[in-house]
Amino acid sequence: MVRVLIIEDETISSKHIINLLKDYSSETFIMEAITESVLDTIKWFMNNDDCDMDRLLKIISQKNSDPSISKLLRLKKKAKKNKSLKTEDRKIDKERFLVKLGKKYIPLKTEDIAYFYKDDIVFAKSFNGNSYPINSSLNTIESLIDTNTFFRVNRKMIININAIEYLAQYRPGQLTIKVSPKFEEIIILSQEKSSGLKALLSYSL
Repeated sequence: MVRVLIIEDETISSKHIINLLKDYSSETFIMEAITESVLDTIKWFMNNDDCDMDRLLKIISQKNSDPSISKLLRLKKKAKKNKSLKTEDRKIDKERFLVKLGKKYIPLKTEDIAYFYKDDIVFAKSFNGNSYPINSSLNTIESLIDTNTFFRVNRKMIININAIEYLAQYRPGQLTIKVSPKFEEIIILSQEKSSGLKALLSYSL
C-alpha cells in the first residue's frame, strides 16, 4: 500500500493523476489528501509527520510517469526491508535478573536496581537497600541493560540515573555523584564520563 498526497491547484489535473496511479499497477494507492496551496501542504505534513516521503513531479502521461512510479515503488520496498532489518537487530534490554537471597532465588526487576558495583564480586543494589550477588561481569551487564537509564561511571560501577540525588564539582571538568541508596565510597567521574553523564541526564529530562 502506498499513501499518496497530491499537491495540485487544478481539479482536472488532480483527477488525471489519480487515474494514472489507478491504472499503473496492482499496487494499492491510497489517496490521503489533495492540497492546493503551500500553506495547506505544510499543515498536512505537520499533522502527518509519521509518513515517509518521495515525490513525483510533472506527471503528464502514463509514459513519463511509469519510470518515476517504478522508482518510487523500488525505494518503498528497499525502505521496508531496511526497517525490517533494523527491527531484527534492535537490542532487547534485560528486564530482570535472577538473584539469590539465602536459599531463595528472586526475580529482581532491572528497573528496581539503583546500581551495580564490584567488590571482589558484582552486586546489584536495589532501591530498597538490599544487595544481591550477580553472577555476571559489569561488562556483560552493561551490554544487557538500557543505556538510556544506566550509566557506566567507572570500572567498578554502573548506576541507574534515577538513583542520582545530585552531582557535585570535584576537580576542573570532574564530578562526584551522590546516589540513593547511599554508596560508602566516593564516586568520582573522569572528565569524559562527566560530560557523558551530563549529556544523558539532559537528554532524559
